[in-house]
Amino acid sequence: MKTPELVHDIAKEAIRACEGLGVPVSVKHRLGVDDHDSWEELVSFVRLLANAGVTHFTVHARKALLGVLSAEGNRTIPPLRYDWVFALAAAFPELSFELNGGVSCTREALRLLAADDGRLGGVMVGRAAYKTPWVLADADRAVFGRPAAPSASRAEVLERYLEYAAGTFSERTRSGRAPPGRGAEELEDALAAPVSFLFEDQGPEFREALLQGLAELRGSGGRAPRGGPPQFLLRRAALAAAAAEAAAASTREGAGQGGGAAERARGSAVCRDSESQRLPR
Repeated sequence: MKTPELVHDIAKEAIRACEGLGVPVSVKHRLGVDDHDSWEELVSFVRLLANAGVTHFTVHARKALLGVLSAEGNRTIPPLRYDWVFALAAAFPELSFELNGGVSCTREALRLLAADDGRLGGVMVGRAAYKTPWVLADADRAVFGRPAAPSASRAEVLERYLEYAAGTFSERTRSGRAPPGRGAEELEDALAAPVSFLFEDQGPEFREALLQGLAELRGSGGRAPRGGPPQFLLRRAALAAAAAEAAAASTREGAGQGGGAAERARGSAVCRDSESQRLPR
């Protein structure tokens, strides 16, 4: 955003290159960078890119402080300004604006989508989709009105994922494409990445058991058992998470707390509505 003319030229060339391919070109940006953070500069930036042909903008509703904050710090420390994103949507009704930043669950996304008579073109759930993916399990029904997905527990979803993984491992082994040497460790690492936080909103036991298992696998040389795929540490980690949840449920019952109330409390902790953000009515 410090060199908007360069961004304009890049966007224009990208749009030209995608002509006839049916590939849309959008731009994701902040509200500002360092001392280039005035409303006037933001409006000028969007107008310049719109002149290049960009029609969809994803706006992380924070400024960035380069060289001052780390990447993690820039995701959390600069204050959110949802009102500026709504103001952009009002100033450029011919364009589409998608809000990003601090949205942690479906309920919060729906609140933002409904604000100001549905002026926003969308809401992006970023880190939460990775760190607490289960909070989005009902998103298709809640947001898009699609039929409810067949009821399945996290353990069932994970088991289906591992069935797919086992088939993939077997096919790669037959075709000679399985990674040599530390193949088991590499496969377990690759499998863990998309689902390592599947149980995170319940507690850390799943991820902790998984990390411990991976450490043990590395210590053993990272090799798969002879004649079969790796042991799938994800399955062992899921058992640890289930045992921890069962123990917690038993404790709640002993203390006279209803499971439904406890589940709602956990959900509220994960779904942090940004009540401090002033939204258009």
